[in-house]
This record gives sequence, structure tokens and C-alpha cells, in this order.
Amino acid sequence: MARKKLRLQADNLVQGISQQVPSKQTLNHCADRRNIVPSIVHGNTKRPSLRFDARLNLPVRDDMAEHFYTRDADESYLLVNTGDDIRAFDRKTWEQATVNAPEGYDYLSSPNSPAEDFCFLTLGDYTLVCNKTKVVKMMEDKTPAAQNKALLYVTQGDYATTYKVFLEGTLVATLTTSEEEVEETATDFIVQQLRQQIVEFLGGTITSTPSSSVKNTEGFDLVWSGPSATAEEVLGIIDNGGEGGGYEGRGGTKITVDGNFLLTYTDPQTGSHQIAGKGPLTVEWDSTAPPLTEYAGNISGTGTFTATWSSVIIPETADAYTITGDGSVITIARTDGEPFTLTATDSINNDAIKVVMGAIQRFEDLPPRAPDGYAVKVTQSSGVDEDDYYVTFRADDPSNTESVGVWVETLGDEIHYALDASTMPHFLIREADGSFTFRPGDWDEREAGDEKSVPNPSFVGRTINWMYFFQNRIGFLTGSSKIEGRTSDYFNFWRKSARTRLDTDPVDLAATTSEALKLHYAYPFDQKLVIFADDTQLICTGGATYTPATAAMEVASQYEMDPRTAPVVVGKSLFFTVRQGRYSSVMEMQGAEGNTDKLYAVEVTEHVPHYLPQGRYKMIASAKANMLLMIDPSGDQMWVYNWLWADRARVISSWHHFRFAEGAPVWTGMFSANRLQLLTVKGDDTPIAASITFDENGRYLESLEDAHLDFLSQGQLTDDAGDTIVEVPLYYTDPVVLGVQQNGAIREVSDLVTDWVPLPSPTMGNSATHSFRLPGVWEEVIVGELMDVYHVFSEPFPVKYGPRGEMMADLRHRIQLTNLTLNITDTGPFEVTVKKPHRPERTERFTGLSLGNKPSTVDGAPISSGSFKVNLRGQSQDMEVTLRSRTWMPLCLTGAEWSGSLIRKL
Repeated sequence: MARKKLRLQADNLVQGISQQVPSKQTLNHCADRRNIVPSIVHGNTKRPSLRFDARLNLPVRDDMAEHFYTRDADESYLLVNTGDDIRAFDRKTWEQATVNAPEGYDYLSSPNSPAEDFCFLTLGDYTLVCNKTKVVKMMEDKTPAAQNKALLYVTQGDYATTYKVFLEGTLVATLTTSEEEVEETATDFIVQQLRQQIVEFLGGTITSTPSSSVKNTEGFDLVWSGPSATAEEVLGIIDNGGEGGGYEGRGGTKITVDGNFLLTYTDPQTGSHQIAGKGPLTVEWDSTAPPLTEYAGNISGTGTFTATWSSVIIPETADAYTITGDGSVITIARTDGEPFTLTATDSINNDAIKVVMGAIQRFEDLPPRAPDGYAVKVTQSSGVDEDDYYVTFRADDPSNTESVGVWVETLGDEIHYALDASTMPHFLIREADGSFTFRPGDWDEREAGDEKSVPNPSFVGRTINWMYFFQNRIGFLTGSSKIEGRTSDYFNFWRKSARTRLDTDPVDLAATTSEALKLHYAYPFDQKLVIFADDTQLICTGGATYTPATAAMEVASQYEMDPRTAPVVVGKSLFFTVRQGRYSSVMEMQGAEGNTDKLYAVEVTEHVPHYLPQGRYKMIASAKANMLLMIDPSGDQMWVYNWLWADRARVISSWHHFRFAEGAPVWTGMFSANRLQLLTVKGDDTPIAASITFDENGRYLESLEDAHLDFLSQGQLTDDAGDTIVEVPLYYTDPVVLGVQQNGAIREVSDLVTDWVPLPSPTMGNSATHSFRLPGVWEEVIVGELMDVYHVFSEPFPVKYGPRGEMMADLRHRIQLTNLTLNITDTGPFEVTVKKPHRPERTERFTGLSLGNKPSTVDGAPISSGSFKVNLRGQSQDMEVTLRSRTWMPLCLTGAEWSGSLIRKL
């Protein structure tokens, strides 16, 4: 075999884990990595310490729903739905804020865990808490039924014009104006004259006894009733006796009915009419009419008749109607509230007198005044219910029946108008004194129209799946629809007017796809709203202005997302997860250049297809740290993705993971710039708030604060007869204790600790729970636990370059490795383990003592920069090389070089 010397260089080792076949990897990838952060500038450094911040008064469960609320630069909170109540913690001091719930926590009840069933949205001092299993309902309350009141008014007075009013089809008032007297043309005069006649007709005060009559000219069907009657036949009189009488006759006949009567007649031209009044009633018909029938009180014929009476009353009581109002408008109603009919005619095209009762076709036909609160439905002329609207009269002086005012839009009759706040998202309000109040929300009510002209929001009768804020509107996802409330009127989801569509009205859109979609999440992204369904992504845009008329929702891409994990937006990227068998993949979505209606996504886990177990994750991200964290609350590690773009190219795409001491689970987290705050738990004890600061200063150990420990806490020191009593806020299973003496040197003193005891009655926060004794006097003491740090190198392989300069595996050769040289900067002790098949594992240790050491403040533990050579001697494909650091000192790996021989296969 041909043999050739070989040197392979990994210039930065920042590309993280790759599960591709070795020939597809680069030397800057690795097979596995834990607790190492990659950086093009600074190399691969040990993860900064997890610092203890406080113990929190929370139950020990990993399925709570958490929300980080930032009020301003100086005030932020962690809000937690425990399933039983809401708890709030100041993220600077971790003090627990008071949460009052005057109406209880019934809304928090749900069939699954809070993490699955709840979501949050914060606007200023208001945080909306949404139970995604609660069906939204309307209140049972309805608007009042329509009042059976009629308005009668004259719009035009003119000379020699006849005005008539019909009550229940009966003429109850008629007036013909003078041909010369101008005062008789005044609308007020005409209305009051008609009013007087109606009052008299209904049995009110009669100032005169006019003779009223009606004449039928085509044919008739008459029925009358009364206590007494006489019939006169032209050719004779037949009286069969009996009350009401029974009459027969031939030829022309006249009937007279005394007392009160009710006369009903049918006119082929004008239909059925009824007259109730006071007798005597006289009815005459000509000789061509048929004779009286054998039945009393019933006359039918094809001739003509004339009926005459003195006055008319209603049949039940004389005071069954009320008439109010002066001037040109009067109001008529039955005293029992029952419906009735009122019509009016005039001799000039029926435009001079109007009756309004219940509904009207044109808004312009409304009278200039009405009783305060009088409501009318305006049907318009389209013939469809959706454009109907309602108006009510709002008087300037409601106590004055003649007060002027305006007609304004109002609600329809007998409709539900209010959302049931107990089924809507609840408010968690930050009060002025720093406390919080949890209560049902103040959701606006329907102001105008009815269920057709101003329909219910699409979430009524459904559950709300997600909440978001877009274009200065609160938005909800429900079923396959999205709805945003009014612009700047955040808690109002109703159109303002049934008559006019406004740009600020709610936007309610349904996805128009061939298959029914369930919308899960929505995020403002790239100047549009991106909405996620199971296997479809939609975008919502609205042009320069976002209004109900311009808003549109269209399919933009079709990736299968996992709805158990909420996507996250960071910078110009939107990350979401996809199910891939037993594993999860992560997609990064970006806006398509030159096409704002389409989206594209790339799989950032393509080179680690079997790395992320399928499950429910909490994704958090930081643009400053270029870091995405995948948190599995039930697991013992966090999956980490680091990226870096340069000149529109991705120069880092690195997957690895963090694991904290004792496998402590992480329930949730939040970035604040480069500081990561986490909610975790140590052992089975109280939940803990802890934090990691990703800065570039922790690489070289200059103070205790730079030590790499988990659950790092500062000890409270007390001098005790030459010894130091150290109080700490946690119990440590295997503690590492570091101290600073008066000379400033950092020293590990774990083996000097004695009398480790619990303190009585530990409380929440950062108060001490345990103490121990150290001999001597110490300036500063910290305690923590070691983190496990390792990097498993990828298998090096020979390469060749294709015709376009691309790197390709050269399968004609194999590699015989001799040495691995590691380039390090500001690094403490570590070890390298070499595993070969059928051979014992071999470990080489770097002690920190090498040429080029930096002066160190660590007592007896140098921190070095330079290189470290590891003896390999074996074939690359049969070898696993792992670097591991089990100390609290720094590690910075900047590159590696493999040396050996390239052997050509024959």
C-alpha cells in the first residue's frame, strides 16, 4: 500500500454535533458535546456557571404554565399558573408579589396540565390568561323586546290636503286642510287635530259629535254584534226577536244597531277592516243587494253599502290606548303593551304623513323628535337582513317630550349582547402598589345591530387556541379562523356600526383551504402575521393599512409542524418543530426575498436527524447570544443550537446540549439580553430560580465569580474564634467550596469543610438553609457543584475537491493516526480519553503546566495557553477520542490537528 504523511487541521471546532456519515462531516464537527459554547472569535469555551438566585414558593411539578412579563427596563416578573392559583415573582429580587383573586380561580380548571391548556399575552399592565379548553359563550341576558309604540307625524302641510289615520284598519281620524288658511297647513296644527279625533274615537273627551261613515262600492261581507238591533226592509219589517236579532228580507235594507258595536267588513280593494264604536250604527245597502240571510248579524253581497255611526271606541275598554306628545309628533300605544296596527294616508302621494312602528325602510323618514330611548329598525331597500340596523332617539332633555335630540345606532330587539366573561380569557393586572389582581376581563359588549348585521365573533361557541398582538390589535385563533379586535380598543371584538364598516372594526377571517384546518399559533414576523396549522402555514397581510377590507389570509407554505411545541421568533428567524418518527426536527423560517406572500424554511437539524427526542418542548432564543434552547421540562438536559450569519452565509450551525449538576431538570427559561434565567429544581426540593450570563469574560479565571460551577452561591461569612462559619442557601450533595484568602489567592477548600448542618426554619428567597465551618479566616467563599464537560471528536477522513471546488470524501484512502494536537487558550486541567476496539481505554491528562503559562491567581492550579499533544496510533475509523473537563476551572479549545499517514487502498 502507498503511504503518505498527513496533517488534518480543524481550524475552530465550532460546528457542533453531526450525525452524518463521517464522509459528510467536517473536522470542525464533533460526535457529541456537553456544556461547551462555540464562538468563531473566542473558540469553544466551557459553559458559564449556573448561579443560584432564589428559592421560589412553587409546587414541585414540571407541567405548570409559565410566562415572563417585562413591564419596562427596570421591572419584570415570572408569572406561574400552578393549576390551582397564579403566582408572581419579581425577576430582579425574586420576591413573591401578592396576587388577589376576588372571584377565585375556577377559570384555571382544565382537563390536562396547565402547560398544555394555557397561554398568556401581556399588554402593558394587563396579562391575558387563556384557558384553551374553555368554550366561549354569550351571557343569557338579552336586550328588551320591541315596544309596541307608534309614532305619528306630519312631514308636510299643504292647502286642501286630506290626512287620514287608521287604527286596526279602522278610520279613526280624518282632516282636510283649508284652501286658504295658512295656519291650517302647519304640521303641528294638523297633527294635533288628528290627535283630538283619535282621542274622541277612543272614548276620550268629545268636543263634537261628528258623523263618521264608510262606503263600500264593490261588494261586501258584513258582521255586526250588539245588545239590540232593528232591521227595516223597504218592503216590510221582519223581526224574529232575540238579542242580536235574526233578520230576513229582500230588496233594499237598513239595519240600526244601538249601543256599543263591533263591525267587521271585507272590501275586495282594501281588504279586511274592523270598526268598534258607539251606536247607533246604521248600515244601508241598495235594492240590488241580496236579502238578509237566516243568520243573525251576517250580510254578504256584491252590491254596495254605507255604514254610519256617531263615534267609535275599542271593544274592551275605553282607555286601552295612550296618546302622548305635542307638536308635530305623537306617540300611540296600547296600555297592555300588545301589538296593534296604525296606518296613515294623505292626498299627496302619501308623503305628507308618516307612521313609524317597529321598522322603517329609510333613515330619512324618521321624525325630528321622539320619546327618549324610542328604537326603530331600519330595513333599507336591499332585501337582506345583513344590512339592517337599529336606531334610538337620544333626547337632549329626556324629561321633556318635546326635547330635540339625535337618532343614534343601537342594538336590536331580544338579542344576546354580552360575552360571558367567565368563559373568556381572564385578566392578571399589575396594580399601582405592585400587587396583582386576577379576575374576569372587561370585554366590551355589542353596541349596535343584531346577530346578522353585527355577527358574534367567530370564537363564540368555540375554544380560543392562541393569543397574539398584531397591527395594534389583540388577536385570537379559534378553529380555522383568526379574529383581531378593534384597533387600539383592545378588548372590543364587535363592529362599531351595523350601518357603516370602519377601518378600525375587527378583522375576522377564516382559512379558505380544501381541508379543514386547526390554527395553533400566530406570530408577527417579517411585517406580516404567520399562522401555524398542523401541516400548513398561512400569512396575513393588509397592505399599507390593515383593515377589514384589506386584510387577507393565504397559504404560504406547507410544513408539518408539531403543535405540542410553540414556535419562537428571534431576529429575522422563526423556529418551529416537526415530527420525524421518534425524533423531532427544527425548521428555521425566513421571509422569501422578493415575494412577501411566500415563506421558506430550512431544516437546521438536517445533520442531527436522531438527536432531539420527539416530545413537548419549550423553545426560547436570544439574538444577542445567537442561541436557541430546546427545554424538555421532564428531561435532565437542554438541547442547544448556536448559529452565526456572516455575509448572508451561515458560518455556524452547531447543535450540542447543556446538562446541569445532578441532572437537574429545567422547567422554563427566558433570555434578557445575554443573561439566561431558568426555573429549575435541585433534587426533590424547592423550585429554584437560577441564571447563566453568556459573556466573554468568564474564560480566564480572575475571581470566584468566574468559577465554572452549577448552583453557584455566595456564602455568608461569620468569624468564630479564628474559624469561619459559612451559611449557604442550598444543600449540596457533593459540594465544591472555593475560598479567597487575604492574599487574594483562590483556593479549593472542599476537603476542609466540617459541621455541615441545616439551619432551622428556612424560608423562600435567598436566605440561608445550611451552614458549615472552615478553619481560618476567609475573605470570600462560594459553593457549587461540578458540571460535566466533554467534547467527542469526529472521525477525520481524507478529502478531495470536486470540479466546482466542493469538498468530497476520498474513499480511495484510509487514515492511520499518530497524534492529536489540541490548541487551547486560558485553560485549566482536562483529560483526553482514547478508545479503541479490543484495547483498554487510555487517558492522558493536561495538568495546566506547559510552556507559555499565564500567571494565575489560583493556588497551585496553573491556567495555560498553548497546545497539548495526545498519542493516538490507530486507524481513524476504529477510534473514539473524548476531551473531558471535571474541574471548576476554565476550558477554551480553539482548534485541533491530526497527524498520521494517508494509506491508499489497493
